[in-house]
Amino acid sequence: MQQMKDAIQAIGFDLSEKQISKLYHFYQLVVEQNKVMNLTAITEYRDFIRKHYLDSLSIVLLNNKSSFDIFSLFASGQKVLDLGTGAGFPGIPLAIVFPDAEFSLLDSLQKRVRFLERAIAELNLSNVTAIHGRAEEFARQSKYREQFDLCVSRAVANLSVLSEYALPFVKIGGTFISYKGADAKEEIEQASSAIKTVGGAINLIKTFTLPDPLSDSPDNASSPEPDRTLVVLKKEKHTPKKYPRRAGTPAKQPL
Repeated sequence: MQQMKDAIQAIGFDLSEKQISKLYHFYQLVVEQNKVMNLTAITEYRDFIRKHYLDSLSIVLLNNKSSFDIFSLFASGQKVLDLGTGAGFPGIPLAIVFPDAEFSLLDSLQKRVRFLERAIAELNLSNVTAIHGRAEEFARQSKYREQFDLCVSRAVANLSVLSEYALPFVKIGGTFISYKGADAKEEIEQASSAIKTVGGAINLIKTFTLPDPLSDSPDNASSPEPDRTLVVLKKEKHTPKKYPRRAGTPAKQPL
């Protein structure tokens, strides 16, 4: 737990013992459940901290007091959607760190959602709800369409496709943040038309090296190549009613 606390401090969070305990407990739950279902290929403790927790929380690196206040996106009452949450990333770590915001975790696989429901109950996360369903269907429901202040996603999908899935959930003036690898420049350029079509605009792009504070390698002190990109989209206009298109179409025929 001390290793975890030290690692998370490396990206700017000074968490309480209760928060660290919840993060550690969630790690245990994921690893245990992973024995009976495929949640993640990353189970070694140090890798888990870096590639799941630090990656999920790296969103804080976007913060710039003069131009972009990331903390305001997680203020009291803010509604956050984690689209394609999988094993609960980045939604669960963010919900533990930002307990005042309200989180919805959407995933299309029922058994993953059932695991998340059990984990949410065990961790006593009163600000989190896990939802089973497809983005193409839920984004057309009035309860969810353009109801979220922030949408985040680590889902492995092209940004054109993700934008069509995510931006219909976001309020005008709201934000969508997509977690990408370092080499995302071409993908971002190719997605520009799709982003505009569904009512968004590129607001900020940040490419960086994810910290590795627990590494024993002497090379850790050097400046390794960037390995992460965060793409911030702003919702400027209502998404036309025909989007998102029916299941499978966005991936087969990107905008």
